[in-house]
Amino acid sequence: MDELNTPMVMPPEESIPDWYDGKRINEVLFCQQFLKKHPMKCVRGRLFTVDGLIEDEAQIGNLILEEIAV
Repeated sequence: MDELNTPMVMPPEESIPDWYDGKRINEVLFCQQFLKKHPMKCVRGRLFTVDGLIEDEAQIGNLILEEIAV
């Protein structure tokens, strides 16, 4: 059977994050949980952690994609 016709198997409900209802991502809940794991602030359009300025903001995008892909 090819991948496009394979039915999507949902993970057990206890492993589904609060920010995902099975169809849509609740962006507010996702961001709240993401910022708990990765604290940062936006100042004048630049992101800062406790370690200082985040030079490569693409890293944050990759972290977000990793979280969503789980």
